[in-house]
Amino acid sequence: MDINIEGNPDEKELDKAEHIAWIYQPDSAYFIDIRGRYLRVNVAKAKHWNTTPEAMKNKTDFDYMSWTDALKIFYSENSIWETSIPIKDEIEEITNPDGTKRYNSVSKKLVWLKSGKIIGIYGISRDITDRIIVQQELARAREIYLKMIRITNHDIQGPLSTAIAMLERAIGGRYGKHDESVKAALEDIDFELGRIKNTTSDYLNNLSYLIDGAGIGEKPLLDMRMEVIEPVLENFQKEFDRRGIQIDNKFRAVPIGRIRVPAEDRKEVQIIFNNLFGNVCKKFSPEDNGKISFGVKYEFHNGKEYPILNVWDSGDGVPEENRSQLFEPYKSETSTGVGLHTCREIARSHGGDIWYEHTGAGHPNFMFRYWRSVE
Repeated sequence: MDINIEGNPDEKELDKAEHIAWIYQPDSAYFIDIRGRYLRVNVAKAKHWNTTPEAMKNKTDFDYMSWTDALKIFYSENSIWETSIPIKDEIEEITNPDGTKRYNSVSKKLVWLKSGKIIGIYGISRDITDRIIVQQELARAREIYLKMIRITNHDIQGPLSTAIAMLERAIGGRYGKHDESVKAALEDIDFELGRIKNTTSDYLNNLSYLIDGAGIGEKPLLDMRMEVIEPVLENFQKEFDRRGIQIDNKFRAVPIGRIRVPAEDRKEVQIIFNNLFGNVCKKFSPEDNGKISFGVKYEFHNGKEYPILNVWDSGDGVPEENRSQLFEPYKSETSTGVGLHTCREIARSHGGDIWYEHTGAGHPNFMFRYWRSVE
């Protein structure tokens, strides 16, 4: 959906929506404009920063938070402007002035008046710091238990395997001859030791799986296709259907398990694909029979292989005279103009990049070089 906001909403417009923000007290609630400025905040929000709602008006997160925290939130909110996709129950980590951490459960969405005019982003956050701390302590305790289980598994399985191997050599006569009665007794012992080994292994491995597989420990790496990009694509599926967009070659060129992504990169990569998918949605109507396609290629740099993913569509390419402004903020005529700029800033801040290529057939193709190499 195209977003067109001319200046700030006037006071009468805000008064019509103001009651929404106060319903959820004592949770923090607020409205921001396209540049992240607070238009209205409730008392709970202001108390978090030891100030008043009036004092926060026209301020931004950069006035109250560290640059790093404020920038993460700025990227997240720009994604909402570009895609119209709300954020629901997202955990937001904030560093307090004294260096301690605060955790909020955050939901944000665009708010329209009945006239169809967007008045801003409405956000609500609930402090869940105590709950997160308890979860972290439980995770640390369970991780200790998991390590103990793994050590126990090793310490039991090793000697058992050695004992069974020695016993089987004895049965085979490697240590001297023995009569059939002794051999039968040794075979019975071998059988029972094997049962103990298998049973112990099953119990310890299953217990390890229950602890590790229940999400107690963070997965160190995520699959780029299935765990990072596919959830974003799933969010757009209804919009693709509504606009008659056909998905061509749905990530078949991005093999499962080929590109691994640390959990801390997931949100930023998803912001990039949210913007690229959102831009495709804006240009097509059902009668256009639009197509979107995705893929990946690899390039070597300093002895390492880096993935370059692309988002292509069958629409008209960007005119040559406009390409130099594609990634400049507030230059777009059909959107806020911050989406592609934000994507490039995210990619380049980590050593990656994003750029536009004009295909020979005249269609747009956006290239995204991920900043981590393929192992």
